[in-house]
Amino acid sequence: MFDSLTCDSGFGFGLAKRLDSLGFTVFAGCLLADSGGEGSKKIRAECSSRLNTIIYIQIDVTDDGQVKAAVRQVENSLPTESEGLYALVNNAVVWQPGEIEWVSIAAYRHVMEVNTFGTVRVTKAFLPLITSM
Repeated sequence: MFDSLTCDSGFGFGLAKRLDSLGFTVFAGCLLADSGGEGSKKIRAECSSRLNTIIYIQIDVTDDGQVKAAVRQVENSLPTESEGLYALVNNAVVWQPGEIEWVSIAAYRHVMEVNTFGTVRVTKAFLPLITSM
């Protein structure tokens, strides 16, 4: 079992497609699923029926409620014979280029919220579902 929580583009998108092609069951969450983001549309169109795209909720790693809802949805969607998730790929990331004097503190806070606290938030939330195979 494999779970990836950010598949809108880039690494998460490519890895979800590759693991799906290898026969893994993939739970792919997209930040822009609620607003019809291109990533969620494209991944559903290009992958097999084994791939489960969480399309009913927007997964924002900075939002405790959305992360908890994603955990519930994955937990409820696991096959009955499953012992849990084999892995979690937690790859949401943002960056803020610019000279330090020109970038606001709010922008730096957002980078920390996504890149640091988002990673911790998602990992802690999904830890109980990860098996020790």
